[in-house]
Amino acid sequence: MEYNNKKNDNTNNKKIKKLSPKKTTIQNGNSKPIYNVKVTGYDTVFQVSRGTPFRDIIEEVQKEHPSLIVAIRINSRLKELYKKVKQDCSVELVDLTSFDGLHIYERGIIFILSVVIREMFSGKNLVVYHSIGMGLYCEIEKYIPTKEDIQNIKQKMVDLINKDLPIMKKTFSKSEALQIFENQGHIDKVKLLHFRKKHLIDIYSLQGSNNYFYGYMVPATSYLQKFDLLKEREGFILVTPIKTGNLPDYEPQMKFAQTFVEYKKWATILNIKYTGELNNLIVRGDREVSELIQLSEGLHEKKISQIANEIQNRAETKLVLIAGPTSSGKTTFCKRLCLHLRINGFQPRALSLDDYFKDKVDSPKDADGNYDLENIGCIQLDLLNQHLEQLIKGEEITLPKYDFKRGITTTSKNKMQLNKDDILVIEGIHALNPYISTAVSSQHKFKIYISAITQLDLDPLNRIHAADTRRLRRIVRDFKYRRISAENTLELWQNVKRGEFRNIFPYQETADAMINSALPYELAALKIFAEPVLQAVPESHAFISEAERLIRLLDYFLPLTQTHEIPGTSIFREFMGGSYFKY
Repeated sequence: MEYNNKKNDNTNNKKIKKLSPKKTTIQNGNSKPIYNVKVTGYDTVFQVSRGTPFRDIIEEVQKEHPSLIVAIRINSRLKELYKKVKQDCSVELVDLTSFDGLHIYERGIIFILSVVIREMFSGKNLVVYHSIGMGLYCEIEKYIPTKEDIQNIKQKMVDLINKDLPIMKKTFSKSEALQIFENQGHIDKVKLLHFRKKHLIDIYSLQGSNNYFYGYMVPATSYLQKFDLLKEREGFILVTPIKTGNLPDYEPQMKFAQTFVEYKKWATILNIKYTGELNNLIVRGDREVSELIQLSEGLHEKKISQIANEIQNRAETKLVLIAGPTSSGKTTFCKRLCLHLRINGFQPRALSLDDYFKDKVDSPKDADGNYDLENIGCIQLDLLNQHLEQLIKGEEITLPKYDFKRGITTTSKNKMQLNKDDILVIEGIHALNPYISTAVSSQHKFKIYISAITQLDLDPLNRIHAADTRRLRRIVRDFKYRRISAENTLELWQNVKRGEFRNIFPYQETADAMINSALPYELAALKIFAEPVLQAVPESHAFISEAERLIRLLDYFLPLTQTHEIPGTSIFREFMGGSYFKY
């Protein structure tokens, strides 16, 4: 491989990093044009002939790069490594330190796993359900594997990885693709792709097995060296690397797992498991859509009522704590729960964590020197716990008031005191953190975790990440009610995710009750509102690739136009508007 170590204009005074070339040349004859490829973060400029796969260049960079590179970006757009050089360009590396990189790696392991399972179990299909405890819970269609089965599957996967087999990508007409999947018994893929607008379908192939994936792949099995399989319930846990590049320790989360068991039963009641089935229902007409909405909302109402009854059955409960990640519907859930608590004879009283913020100048900062407003250190914990202790004892307190415009705490004239039938309700991202309520004994607390744990997946191998559902909710809400553009919401998302892993997810298993706020019809309804907002993201924006990915996700869904039938008490109304509640 030839490379040029001369400095670009923007690399003056930098030490040039020389990479050891794998080949003496990657030019395929002098007749082909020679192009310059600059890799962001490296001073070397590769001079290559037209048609050189980016993989050849990246293999040289990988020798110096600390994290596994699985894809690249050109002009902010994600590209697979098999793509070829066509012009001068600068490329950004996509490795396992990014969510995109982790998803590409995970997708490749799932492909290998699905191929092995079909070979070992007479054409049975892999079903990927949900993430749990830093892993993915999976099952084999109509078969409960033993521990010995799991070890055999793992060994066959290692064999495929060690063979460095190519993962090929071919494009077929829609009719050809549907026929391929029908012949292989992938009926859910047939239903999914039937309503796709595109006339061409990309199919990945590995060792003669064809499959369709929403998202990109690594070019060969050898990229996927790290994974683990662990026996769990009727299936197993698939563990793939985290951002450090290492495999995380799997920690069983029995309460969280039980939530998924509950919602699998709901899917049976609703008779909708995958996107293709929802699209078929939408096509069949208004009556069936209306019934789906009513059933979905009815199941939510039943769950909220059950939680209110659990609180009532704990006679000493004086404090209800509600936490969940952004756009999980905490506020609407809290208001609906309070209605049920009133039905049960309580008088719910809300206490806002926002009013216990420290003065902004006293708030902690992140590594970049910016105020870290999602850090629990922003809250006056001593004052909060003092007030909680006084309220539980029946004493009166004077509530603080936080002035967000000036970033300071003031003293309000509002008083609070709990009467015999009163119950205190606190909602916020830190609500389950034990430091929030150390002054209150566990017998007086009831803790609730809420999140939009996606009920509906594209098909058995292509799950919809819960974070994508919440992100689309937030994009719509931010634009409609805060006049915040989609690109600004996307820019903030990485910080939001970091805050969730630090402040919310570690405490979810401490909850006394969990509720899934996702609704099986909501992506079809969000499509109408989210698509035009995402399409307005400028072509030159750093997050254009992510905006386009979300547009492609929504493209799998037919639009659900009967949004007027969604009741005003629905959690979904918190994002699309028309709620009966005031926020």
